[in-house]
Amino acid sequence: MKAEDIVILPDRTSGMKLLADKRIDVLAHDTATAADLQKRLSNPSVTQVVHVADTKLSCAAAAFSEDSVELRNAYNEGLRKIIASGKYLEIMKKYGREDGTVGVDKITTDELCTK
Repeated sequence: MKAEDIVILPDRTSGMKLLADKRIDVLAHDTATAADLQKRLSNPSVTQVVHVADTKLSCAAAAFSEDSVELRNAYNEGLRKIIASGKYLEIMKKYGREDGTVGVDKITTDELCTK
């Protein structure tokens, strides 16, 4: 795909609506968010969510003040423990978002946040 053919949309809901209305051909998003958006369509069968293998995970974020290094590190350590225990997967399954857990135990914050 050529860079000039890529359009950044104002929000993900608009993107899924454009896709459902056949005004765009493809909407790129992380698997869990795309699946969630698809469920919200009045006719989810008009779109198909396809996971692209071997792609970098996208990330949700928690933001911390630059001065809150200790808090950020404690948060990251707690999150690491939740993921390692299997509780993270359990929580994500509860909301139908287990696709968003694939590979989270194999990537670091630094890897996610670099281009």
